[in-house]
Order: sequence, then C-alpha cells, then structure tokens
Amino acid sequence: MRVASNRQKIVAIAILVVMASTLILGMFAQLASSAPVSSQSTPAIPTEQIQLAAGENFTCALLNDGTVKCWGDNANGELGRDSTTDVGRVAGDMAALTAITLGAGRTAAAVTAGTQHACALLDNGGVKCWGNNASGALGQGNTTDVGDGVGTLMSALPVIDLGTGVTVLDIAAGNQFTCALLADGKVKCWGENQYGQLGLGDTNDRGDGAGEMGTNLPAIDFGTNKTATAIAVGAESACAILNLGEVKCWVEITMASWVKATQQIWVAVGHPLSRLRLRST
Repeated sequence: MRVASNRQKIVAIAILVVMASTLILGMFAQLASSAPVSSQSTPAIPTEQIQLAAGENFTCALLNDGTVKCWGDNANGELGRDSTTDVGRVAGDMAALTAITLGAGRTAAAVTAGTQHACALLDNGGVKCWGNNASGALGQGNTTDVGDGVGTLMSALPVIDLGTGVTVLDIAAGNQFTCALLADGKVKCWGENQYGQLGLGDTNDRGDGAGEMGTNLPAIDFGTNKTATAIAVGAESACAILNLGEVKCWVEITMASWVKATQQIWVAVGHPLSRLRLRST
C-alpha cells in the first residue's frame, strides 16, 4: 500500500509540473501577442547617384534606376525640363525635382555635360542631347535649343542620327560640341568646330544644318587599323585612347584643356598616362 501511495504522489507531482509549464508558456504567449507592434514599414532603398556630370553652371546626375535629374542654371534648357527656370535656388526645389523625359520605356546608361548642354546615352545605345544648340551640339540638324519649352519638347526629342544600325558605347560633351564612341571603335563628333575640335580636318560646324548627321557625318580618321577604346573631351579639345594603347588628341591644345582631357582619360583607363605613347594630330 505504501508503494502505491508513493506512485500516486509521483504521478500527482508530474501532473502539477505539466500544468505549471503549460500555464507559464501560456502567460509568455499572451505577453508576446499583446506587445506593441511597430507601425513603421521596412524603409525603402534610397535612389542613389551612380554618375555625376557638371557643366558650366549646372549639374546632372544619373540615378541607379536609370533616370537623370539636372539642377542649376537653366537659361538654355540645359536641365531638360521644358522651361528656363533655374532649379536649386529655392527651398524645396531639390525635393520636388523630377526626372528628365528620355522617351517611352527609355532609361539612361550614362550622362555627360558640356558648357551649356547635356546628353544621355540611352539603354538601347542611342543618344539624346538638350540645352544650348547654337552650333549644332545637339545633333538635330538645326540650331534650335531643346529643353527650354520654346523649341523641341523633351517628349518629342528624337535620338541623334549617327548612321544606320549604329550603337554608341560612350559620350563626352565639351563647349558646344559632342563626341560619341561607337561600338565598332569609331568616333564621331558634331557641333562647334572653330578650332577643329571635331577632328575632321576643317573648321566647319556639323549638326547645325540639314544633311550633316547620319552617314554624312564622317568618323575621325585615326590611321590604318586603329580604333578607339575610350574618349575624353575638354572645353575645346578631345582625345581618344586607341586599340594599341596610344593616345591621340586633336584641336587647340592649351595646358588647361590638355590637363582636363588627360585627367578624364586617366580615370577612364585606370592607369597613369605616362605608360602610354602620347601623340597629337
């Protein structure tokens, strides 16, 4: 009888332990369910700048979603907003800054800024430029500014005609002229040519009149079997790294323009120019 009594005590104790454990777990569950839940959602990943390009008095940024936003002086439509209102002078301007219209479904892969114009290399290999077009730097076959709300609207801006089936790999803008590195290693420049900055052996502007773009715009002659792998543009000068590692520059070469162009090339190739053979044409 004493053994049975001990067993009964053990069973009773076990039952009490189980009941106590269940009660404690229930209390913790109730506390957890009644704890306040934060109403804040997971913060959105901010849109970041992946490339900046600065003109004379304005700046453009390429964002990681492929959009482009510009701010600063807008006298010639260089901000691409179909107006001539400056942006960034008034509180709240930057928070309300909208992206440039690049065309239906189009995004930018690169952006460049000249003195008073800017260009975007599109995701499909095309190029669009806006701003001051006094010398044809926008490549539209006229001298009408784009983006100022008076001339061509950004929504109606066509891709620059550089020839049938041409794909652009890189773009660079200077003072009233623009250069493009094509997928086949050729380089074409258009716009102001007062100092020969288009590299065509003359001083005739290109892109400011009908019939000057497309296949009628010659590529720069670098020599037999020589193609470009990178380009850089100064205010009135331009340079290209060629497939054999040499550098060719053309136009009026001042110390300032040479330093600017060669600094851009140094960034493009990632090594000092002292390792390259420098030549000018």
